[in-house]
Amino acid sequence: SEVLRSVAWISHSAYSSADLRKVYGTVLSRHHHLVRKTDGAYDPAEYDKHPELYTSRFSTDIAPYATCVINGIYWEQHTPRLLSRQDAQRLLAPLKPSASATEGCPELPHKLLAICDISADTGGSIEFMTECTTIDSPFCMYDADLHIIHDSVEGLGILMCSIDNLPAQLPIESTECFGDMLFPYIEEMFTFLEDTQGGLQHKVSQHNQQNGTFNN
Repeated sequence: SEVLRSVAWISHSAYSSADLRKVYGTVLSRHHHLVRKTDGAYDPAEYDKHPELYTSRFSTDIAPYATCVINGIYWEQHTPRLLSRQDAQRLLAPLKPSASATEGCPELPHKLLAICDISADTGGSIEFMTECTTIDSPFCMYDADLHIIHDSVEGLGILMCSIDNLPAQLPIESTECFGDMLFPYIEEMFTFLEDTQGGLQHKVSQHNQQNGTFNN
């Protein structure tokens, strides 16, 4: 809420010229990173029928400028991945010293720090997301060099979060608000249900009597 209001939303193509002292966000669609292998074009109708003809440029055109990635794409085995194990190793390579580092804005060990994989497809669009996390233990750390995942959030790697039942989780405030709004109508709903069922039973009884059918 408060964090999102402080984010400057920009086009993905403006990442390379962004001010390092600000927080930026962008939303991507398929046409932003999917290209035909032969000529680099994108045809949505063709992609839907033949996704194997396409590849993703996410790892080269977008990921190098991202600090946190939230992935929610639909993925199947014959569709391109967003990030592979090799991509992770390259993205986690130490950054070269830069003159842009200032007090209060230090250099990071590497640009990409965290991935939240809402899709929760193990070994899917994020190839190195090999196991889902849980509500009780929502985070783990992926070590790209050793290709291992460990529960500790300390050390080198990418902070990973991929809770497969996350869409079913609602904060208690939302549940209480929904309950408070619904409660005044509960009695009316039951009354309507009883009247509807009673009226239906009456019509069935009339129909049976007219057709000489009787139910015990």
